[in-house]
Amino acid sequence: KMGVLIGYPGSGKTTVLRNFCQTQPGVLYVEAWPQMRLGDLLETIAQGLGISIKGNNYKKTQALIDGLRGREDLMIVLDEAEHLAKDNVDKLEVLRKIWDNTGTPVILCGTEQLAAMITRGPRRENLAQLYRRKMEIKLKGVSPAEARNMLRSYNVAADAADDLAAIAGDVKHGGMGTFVEILDLCLEAAEGGVITRAILASARKYKLMY
Repeated sequence: KMGVLIGYPGSGKTTVLRNFCQTQPGVLYVEAWPQMRLGDLLETIAQGLGISIKGNNYKKTQALIDGLRGREDLMIVLDEAEHLAKDNVDKLEVLRKIWDNTGTPVILCGTEQLAAMITRGPRRENLAQLYRRKMEIKLKGVSPAEARNMLRSYNVAADAADDLAAIAGDVKHGGMGTFVEILDLCLEAAEGGVITRAILASARKYKLMY
């Protein structure tokens, strides 16, 4: 199956993927961009894997398939993959073709927007062929209880810890990403002392300003 990793912004998708790519040999991490064309995507993958491709997009795809065929030591990870369907679904369909012809593991990572695209297809375009090949994993972020566990390593007042844990558990508004940013601000403001609710309130206000 092609892997699909779904989660709200701040739920830890990119952190998990980058750590995985750094610790596992043969894994290529690619960050998708809104401006990325099909040719850009193919060239980025080929360059990252050390495969030479040239010609039009069809020839580039075939050269990439030839370079991947028979290799069992490679994996392609595409982060923020919802950007791959910005104009059409061609890039996603080519990735499916690469997987079909080589068996090279492909992981698409993104938000609920990606899940909706793969499930229903943008602008009524059909992604049924990809949908039936996918194995989906959803990251739900940490629970407030897990966040409180983490905060035991820090000097945090009980009421401030409750508020920070709630921030970490709010995956629709940044989850762990927001939690880490605000905790960093609190640690800087506390200067080794106790993180109080007043310090937390100031950190939240500062983050909203910037």
